[in-house]
Order: sequence, then C-alpha cells, then structure tokens
Amino acid sequence: MAITPEPLPGIQAVDFRAPPPSPVAPGRRSSFANDDVLTEYLQQSLKVPDLILPDRVFPRQKSVQNPPRIDLQSLDSLEKDAGAEISELIAQVGCLK
Repeated sequence: MAITPEPLPGIQAVDFRAPPPSPVAPGRRSSFANDDVLTEYLQQSLKVPDLILPDRVFPRQKSVQNPPRIDLQSLDSLEKDAGAEISELIAQVGCLK
C-alpha cells in the first residue's frame, strides 16, 4: 500500500480539477503567411551536392630508413655541382643526417 507524504505545515495543497495540457500540438496550419515560399526555400537549401572525392587525401609518403649523411664541415670544400645535388636530395627526401 502506497503512503502519501504528509503536507508541510503552512503550505496548502493545490487542487487541480482540469487535466494536464495535451503534449500533442493542435492540428492548425502554420502561422507562416506563405507556406509555398517556405517549402521552396527549404527544398533549395537542403540540397547536398554530389562530391567526387579523391581515393586518398594525402599522397603516399615514403618512409626514409636511411637518410643521406652529409658532413657539414666538408660543405665548404664541395664543388658547386655537389651542393646542387645535396639540395636536390634534401628536397626529395625531406631530411638528412
């Protein structure tokens, strides 16, 4: 048997005679003056374009196991052609030792 709690002294319980409001909205039409304009706008704005994406976002990166070794002290004594080759290696590989 359920026991109802005692009301607090000095606080009067409110007696509700009307049922609670219905959670279902009434079946009235929208208050928007021109439903056709709203419907057309929503149909146009909700279109998602068909995107053609590439297979891969980033090109496959080569892992460098043994980057080229360069002796920085001997760079001054290298010929100009060797310096260009070193620059190309660095540009291709992206790192050096």
